[in-house]
Amino acid sequence: MITIHNISLYQYKHPFRSSVMFKGTPHSHREGIIIKMSDKDGFIGCGEIAPLPGFSQESLKDCLLDATRIKKEILSHPLPDTWSAWTPIPSFPSVQFGFEAAYLNLLSHRSKTPPAGILNSNFHSRVYTQALLTGTSDDICKKARLCHQEGYRAYKLKTQNFKEEELISTLEKIRNIIDPKAILRLDANREWPLTKALKIGKSISRFRIDYIEEPVEDPGNIPEFYEHTGILSALDETLIGPGCDDFIDLHGVKTFVLKPTLLGGLKATDIWIHHARQHQKNVIISSTFETPLGWLMCAHYAASLSWAEPGAGLDTCSFFREDVFGSDIILRKQKGPTIHIDYYMNTLAGLSPKGSQEIHHV
Repeated sequence: MITIHNISLYQYKHPFRSSVMFKGTPHSHREGIIIKMSDKDGFIGCGEIAPLPGFSQESLKDCLLDATRIKKEILSHPLPDTWSAWTPIPSFPSVQFGFEAAYLNLLSHRSKTPPAGILNSNFHSRVYTQALLTGTSDDICKKARLCHQEGYRAYKLKTQNFKEEELISTLEKIRNIIDPKAILRLDANREWPLTKALKIGKSISRFRIDYIEEPVEDPGNIPEFYEHTGILSALDETLIGPGCDDFIDLHGVKTFVLKPTLLGGLKATDIWIHHARQHQKNVIISSTFETPLGWLMCAHYAASLSWAEPGAGLDTCSFFREDVFGSDIILRKQKGPTIHIDYYMNTLAGLSPKGSQEIHHV
C-alpha cells in the first residue's frame, strides 16, 4: 500500500493562443484544477481536473468541493500499489479523471515507467494524432497546408455553423490540399436536424468521408442517415448522455470517440473500450482541451490501446503556448502528428503550476 503524505490543489486559468468555441461561446482561456500528490517516500503524481464548458455536467465550483472531499479521503486511507487494484472514488467525471491521472503518474514516478507502460506493457512508443481543423474556411485551409507538410495522415473538420455551400467548398479545398489517401472526418456536434443532415450527407459523400461525429440531433436517427447517405457515424456526446447504453450497437456507427474527462476517468473509459470490442466498433481517444498535462495523460492512455484506430483526437495541445508549469516540457512531446510516449514524471516532479493559486479552503 502507498501512504499519501500530501495533496495540493491549485486553481488555474490558462490562456489559449486564440479564442476557442465551446457550444457556440468563445473562450480565451481554460480553467481547472491541478492535483499534486506526494507519498511518504517523496514520489510525486500530478493530474488535471478540467470540466468542459457546455459539455460537463459539473461546474468548476462543484469540482473544487468534490476535490477537497476526495483529498481528505485519500490522506486518511492508503492507496493500492498497483493500478489494477485501484478502485475509483465516486465523484464528478472530470474530478475522477484528475485523481486517477495523479495516482497513475505517482505509480509512474515510483516505478520509473511511463503511464502507458503501467496500463499495458505492450504500449506504443508513439501515438499519431489527427489534425483538428476549425475556424474560418481560410484558417482551415492554412492549417491543412501546414499539417500536410508535417505529414499528418488524418484530419477532422469541425462543421460549426457552415452553410451547405461553404461546407462543400471547404471540403473541396481540403481534399485538394491533403494527401489523396489521407483520412478525412467531420464533427457536426449534433447541430443538424435529420432533413438537413440527409441533404448535406448526400452532397458531400464524394469527398470520401471516413465518418461524421454526431451527424444528427437525435442519435436514434443515425441508422436512417446511414441508409440514405452511405456515410458512417461516430458517437461522442451520445456516450455521456442519458440512455447512452441504448446506442452501443447502433446500425451505421463505426467508431466511439472516448473522452476520459467526460466519461469519468480511465477506469470508466475502460468500460466503453470493452463495449467497443464486444460490438466491433473502432475507438478514438480524445482530449477535451485540457492543458498539456491532462492532454499527455490522454495520449498515454491512447498508447496503451494496441488496437485503437489511427488518428487520435489529440491535436488540442497546439492551442496552448506553454503548459501549466510555465514550460514547454510537455509540448515538446509532440512533433507534427507524432506524440512521443516516454517516462516524464522525473522532469515534472520539481515544478509547481505557474500563475495558479493553491486552494486551502473552499
